[in-house]
Amino acid sequence: MQKITLMGGRVLFALPFGVFGIFHLLSAGQLAGLVPALFPGPGVFWVYLTGVIFLLTSASIIFKKYQREGSLLLAVQLLVFIVTVWLPQIGNTETGQLAIVNLLKDTALLGGALTFAKLAREEKK
Repeated sequence: MQKITLMGGRVLFALPFGVFGIFHLLSAGQLAGLVPALFPGPGVFWVYLTGVIFLLTSASIIFKKYQREGSLLLAVQLLVFIVTVWLPQIGNTETGQLAIVNLLKDTALLGGALTFAKLAREEKK
């Protein structure tokens, strides 16, 4: 039962990131405007890169291949979102409330990614 629960949790955690990855790749032009100005180059590049990272990390967690590395990469990406996208918007009267919700969501997901990184390390022992 524990293996079924763990596999279910693994899939339920990672699958949405795969969907996010597909959305990023299919809607890069629309999402490019959300890329903070501090990132060099065209925003669409960063959206595509983010989409690929979402897809790769989702697959790594689901299939337990490079799970630790994928989970840590996902954690870094979520931390970058928190610091560069959501924190700067908190004081904005139009988007502040949504920014707080997304900041809290990404913080929880960051915790999950770190948990899977630790779990992957323990599974290798």
